[in-house]
Amino acid sequence: MIRKSFAQMVAAIAASAMLATGLAAPAHADNDRLMKFLAGAVVLGIIANEIDKKDGGRVRPGQPARVVPSRCAIPLRTGQGLQTYYSKQCTDQVRGLKLPKACLQTINTTRGASRLYNGTCLAERGFRDEGGWY
Repeated sequence: MIRKSFAQMVAAIAASAMLATGLAAPAHADNDRLMKFLAGAVVLGIIANEIDKKDGGRVRPGQPARVVPSRCAIPLRTGQGLQTYYSKQCTDQVRGLKLPKACLQTINTTRGASRLYNGTCLAERGFRDEGGWY
């Protein structure tokens, strides 16, 4: 969140500076200045896009939710109550489904250690169970 607000602030300052220099130029600005202005705007757009990509994969309004198969769900009783986890072994078999590594945990169960995705973490990043939200 802090990184995104910083990026927005930097983009706003840069846009303001570019606008101010553009307004200070004579009304008959030549093509060279126009091309420099457009190139700067494109560079700022690329930088802002890269920062958005590094936003931790969190879902944004208007971004479609991604679906995790219910057959991979494993309900586990934890100190926080009943939690839904998803088997890495099961989800790895779903074509095109790429789950965030930040949600992958090693959980010790009565059957030994298992690599599972935390359902709450997935929901925060826009994933949902095919049977509905968590």
